[in-house]
Amino acid sequence: MVIELEKRLTIPFIFLIIFSLTGCAFRSPQLYDGPRMPRTQVSVLLWGERQETLWGYYIISVDKVNGRVLPPKENSIELLPGEYQISVSCSFAEYSGLKYFSANDQIITLNAGPGHFYKIRGWTSWLPPRSWNARIDDITENLDEY
Repeated sequence: MVIELEKRLTIPFIFLIIFSLTGCAFRSPQLYDGPRMPRTQVSVLLWGERQETLWGYYIISVDKVNGRVLPPKENSIELLPGEYQISVSCSFAEYSGLKYFSANDQIITLNAGPGHFYKIRGWTSWLPPRSWNARIDDITENLDEY
């Protein structure tokens, strides 16, 4: 009985050790063809953080990059250096739960540099007419905050 129990515990433990030793650090999905490149040669674009306001919150999402549709649950991608047209949308919700709506998409341009991290941020007006604006910030120097 003890030997059988040891076998049951040993196999998952071995897989856990192998998984830990293979360097399974999280990497964003890549938006380029070919093998994964080192982080020093690609750019990383981040988005999707819930942003609080006095009356509610909003979440920014990226729908397309250079016309290529992204999976809906992503919140980051790796890009090769270069210029990109990014289609960004914004969803709003009031804390009261009475209203929820999405705003019109915006197209913003990113000139991505190798080894850089960028974050899409937005700001909104909760007063009618509700509007929003997006921008891309280079956060490479402040990565400790993210």
